[in-house]
Amino acid sequence: MFRTDRTEQKRSSGSAPSSSNGAMPPETLLRETHQKWVQALEEQKRLQAKLEHLERDFHTIFDSVPAMIWYRDRQGTILRANRCAAESVGLSVEELVGKNYYELFPDGAQKALEKDMQVVLSGRPLYKQLRKYVTADNRVRWVLADRIPYWDENGQVAGVIVFAQDITEQKAAEDELHQANRQIERANRQLRAAAERARILAEEAAAANRAKSEFLAHMSHELRTPMNAILGFADILQEEALTEEQRQYVQTIQRSASNLLTLINEILDFSKIEAGKLHIEMMPCSCTEVVREVAELMEHTARSKGLEFRVDCAPDLPGVMYTDPMRLRQCLLNLIGNAVKFTEKGFIAVRVYPETAAGQKRIRFDVQDTGIGIEPARQSLIFESFTQADSSICRKYGGTGLGLAITRRLMGLLGGHVELASQPGKGSTFSLILPCFVEPVQSTSAADPSAPAAVPQEDDRHIGCIGRILLLDSDPPNPVHASLLLRRAGLDVCVVQSLREALEEHKQKPFNLVLIALQKVQEARKAAARLRNADEHLPIVIITGDSSSKTAEQFKIAGCNAVLVEPVSRGQLYETLRSFLSIQAALSVSEEPAASETGGTEDLYEALPVLTEQIRECYARSDYETLAEYAGRLVELGQRFRRSGLADKAGRLQKALAGGTVQPDELQRQLDELNDLCLQIMLGR
Repeated sequence: MFRTDRTEQKRSSGSAPSSSNGAMPPETLLRETHQKWVQALEEQKRLQAKLEHLERDFHTIFDSVPAMIWYRDRQGTILRANRCAAESVGLSVEELVGKNYYELFPDGAQKALEKDMQVVLSGRPLYKQLRKYVTADNRVRWVLADRIPYWDENGQVAGVIVFAQDITEQKAAEDELHQANRQIERANRQLRAAAERARILAEEAAAANRAKSEFLAHMSHELRTPMNAILGFADILQEEALTEEQRQYVQTIQRSASNLLTLINEILDFSKIEAGKLHIEMMPCSCTEVVREVAELMEHTARSKGLEFRVDCAPDLPGVMYTDPMRLRQCLLNLIGNAVKFTEKGFIAVRVYPETAAGQKRIRFDVQDTGIGIEPARQSLIFESFTQADSSICRKYGGTGLGLAITRRLMGLLGGHVELASQPGKGSTFSLILPCFVEPVQSTSAADPSAPAAVPQEDDRHIGCIGRILLLDSDPPNPVHASLLLRRAGLDVCVVQSLREALEEHKQKPFNLVLIALQKVQEARKAAARLRNADEHLPIVIITGDSSSKTAEQFKIAGCNAVLVEPVSRGQLYETLRSFLSIQAALSVSEEPAASETGGTEDLYEALPVLTEQIRECYARSDYETLAEYAGRLVELGQRFRRSGLADKAGRLQKALAGGTVQPDELQRQLDELNDLCLQIMLGR
């Protein structure tokens, strides 16, 4: 307009521009100016439309963000809030904008103001702020908020922008997880307490079981000794000149003593089976010979009742099979004895023959009788402990009801089973079925492999041994007999009854060999370990009544050089003494160590499993003294086979136990580490 007015003035003055100087005509200038104004207005409209479009996009995105966004100035006035923020408090956006946040939400306002002022004054954001708030409808919500400064166009902090993520569900899940963890921890504490109670009960049960085993072993000795004397003197009296009435008395004594001895043996066997302590030794034997031995023992009893006694062994039976002949003989004696007892007339037949079932070769031992038979409903009961088919049978025939229970369990230990076929009044057939484990390679020797090796009888005066023997035996009758045998062989014998006395005697004047014949296995093993620690070159020989291979291995781990199982013949004793006294003489001449320090790792691998088992048993029964001795054995093994880690860990355990100051948790930790190390060594690592 300004430019147009000036043009009009020039026109009125009559001074029109000359076309010769190149000036643009006014009409053209006005038209171009108008076009520029139109273009500027169109650009402005386009920019305004774009701005409105961007603003709509911004509001769409702003309201679509799944998080609460608040714009607040320094005084707390809500400048802007998205839909998620409005919905989170139960209000509309219009109801929020322009309101004071601290007044609108007084609950927690002071803390929110402090956080806002911290951002405003510092100009630095705050992240991951956990906050709880209450909505308009009284719902408790949890958010995780970020606060950043809100800058104005002058570069000043005008307020804060708050981004808040609702984590109420996550918080609830976290609370539930914490609650579950607390419940799990409480349950774990209860389990640990229950495990501790179970451990205590297990220790008490183990102690009770040991007490029972010791009681049975003691009673076995105390009962069998007088019973053998009664039977022996009864046999002697039978050979004397007696009246008929006196002979009947002696026969009654003999029969009663024999029955009582059978009863004692059954109860002891049953107790061993129940405790899992019965020793089964598989060896080559002839089943035909076993049957014939049993038949010779029972035939006279059967024929004395007027019964026919038959034995039939099939010709195609294997010459040698693997089983425990003593336990097989015991089972056959039980069955044939029952058959004779419950049969008044007819016959007893024993048949042995091979058979095949499910592709497996087996050997079947049938014991058939024509006795009273058993009702079908009672047949399963007779194999239970202390049970007979009928109470009247117990009154008439007597017995404990243990024979068949023991037979069934022995067959299970041998890998076989028992079968029964019976009809009341017609008789019964009991069958023992064993797998036919035959010898894989037949020996070319003419000797019978099942026959025991003959032990030559020794002349007491010519066994070739001179030396001092320390005899540790606490059972009064035995040391007298053993001492007499050793002195007759020309040996100097010192008899002691306790480990303390043995250690003192050996300390004063060393012995050439120690002979331990203590009745209790645990005491004998402990004595061997203590004596071995006192003198690593001293030969130690154990005499024990426990014939199990596990017990023998435990004695060897404790440091014994030889284990003799009772009854020990004079020849066996002299042969053992001669060999070890010769070894002792050799050691006295040579100062070289008996074992290689670099080889023989097979001994280590054989010793570790037994030692670790013994350590666990000692810990379970809180026998820390014996535990320290076994730790010493591990130290020796570690040094011998250059396993420094084993020697160090076992040495620390031994030292801690010797000091008596180790705490239960620390002891458990050391035992766990030592057990893990032994396991790694056994695995070849």
